[in-house]
Amino acid sequence: MMKSFSALLLTVSLTLPAFAGFSLGQTRVIYDEKDKQATLQLINSGQDEHYLVQAWIESRDNKKSQDFMITPPVFKFYPKTQNTLLIKAISDNSPSDRESLYFVNVKAIPATDSTIKNKISFATKSIIKLIYRPSSLNATDAINARYKLKIQKKDGNIVVTNPTPYIVNIGYFYVNGKNEDIGYLLPFSEQTIQKGSSGKKDVIKFNAINDYGGASDFLIVNI
Repeated sequence: MMKSFSALLLTVSLTLPAFAGFSLGQTRVIYDEKDKQATLQLINSGQDEHYLVQAWIESRDNKKSQDFMITPPVFKFYPKTQNTLLIKAISDNSPSDRESLYFVNVKAIPATDSTIKNKISFATKSIIKLIYRPSSLNATDAINARYKLKIQKKDGNIVVTNPTPYIVNIGYFYVNGKNEDIGYLLPFSEQTIQKGSSGKKDVIKFNAINDYGGASDFLIVNI
């Protein structure tokens, strides 16, 4: 049976990266400057699925980043195997006083069986966060950064301010029982969520996601 790697027919971005036996071993990569490198594990648990895998890193403006090198950038991925991507910083462009956000892109193109006609092949593109943590910061303070978020009303709107040098990844953010999609708060930034209820106190209930993808306990704030 002859197999060849097909051209990309369809790209699918997944929140939890997994597709027909292909998956990523984690939901985010934390690059600690002190470690001088980071890794991302890839898994092919399929019985007979072969893939051509391409990997690269983008900045927040969706452009390929020149701040990191990822190896191997292209490789064949065989069934029932695992592989590890190695990520190394190759520039000093990231700030030293705060975390920086990038995105790891991993595209898996399935092999096609040349003996089968009229078969549609799908490629998957998984995107996860890469958080660069300079040596002046630490994991403990990153976990506790959620406690320092400031939530207040400004001109009738609910504003969430992150006064810390850490990226705070939000899991759920409920305003009076309604979940608002915040995603994350960059260091020293703020987001306006929605208008608060006029003349009444608003109840905010939220949690955060840690370095390992786990959710914290909920915090409740009345404003």
